[in-house]
Amino acid sequence: MPSPVRETRQRTAIRNALETQRRPLKPKEILEYAQLECKGLGIATVYRNLHTMVDEGTLEVIDIPGLTTCYCIPRKTKQPILVCRQTGEMHWLDSKPVNVELDHLPPQFEYAGHEIIVYGHFRSE
Repeated sequence: MPSPVRETRQRTAIRNALETQRRPLKPKEILEYAQLECKGLGIATVYRNLHTMVDEGTLEVIDIPGLTTCYCIPRKTKQPILVCRQTGEMHWLDSKPVNVELDHLPPQFEYAGHEIIVYGHFRSE
């Protein structure tokens, strides 16, 4: 049986960064926000904790081809993802879950999940 992972200041700061921003974050964004709480935190520690937290199921990976992998608190319901083409930032679209018809998948295709991604950019007001 694997030993439980110890809760550290760094790990708490990483989780707090993701919870307060309430959107998928790139590792460098996580570092930036977590350093507000945990001075001296380094990117290697962030990556090490992200991998551990994903393995234990306390973080979810958002991996969109062509973009930096992002991490988020696991979602209860899937929400469409907004991707800013100018910054690469990801945000959730606050909406009801979108129904996607998958009735015509070939029988030999093993479904593993899907994401709905909306591309654009945020205008400055």
